[in-house]
Amino acid sequence: MITVKNLHKFYKMKKGKTFHALKGLNIKFPNRGVVFVAGKSGCGKPSLLNVIGGLETYEKGSLIVGDMSTKQFTAEKMDNYRNSNLGFIFQVFHLIDGKTIYDNVA
Repeated sequence: MITVKNLHKFYKMKKGKTFHALKGLNIKFPNRGVVFVAGKSGCGKPSLLNVIGGLETYEKGSLIVGDMSTKQFTAEKMDNYRNSNLGFIFQVFHLIDGKTIYDNVA
């Protein structure tokens, strides 16, 4: 089970300004199945997915996997979590030159 509790994500902008991308988000994901994240442009979809996937950090709140906060994860534990629990299709494709589409996806 993945649970997001009061999650906040900030980005530092030019000239010292801060952008508050995720504002106190609360979500409880099911143990199985497929989850779709939809919303209008600028609502924080990639930020949320990057935080859940451990690709970005968050400043406030909790991301709980099972019964443990990801703030307690070692780098190895985070890698294991990503390997065992998540699948990504990136918005911007990072394909490996010389490989077929099938091989890149595999």
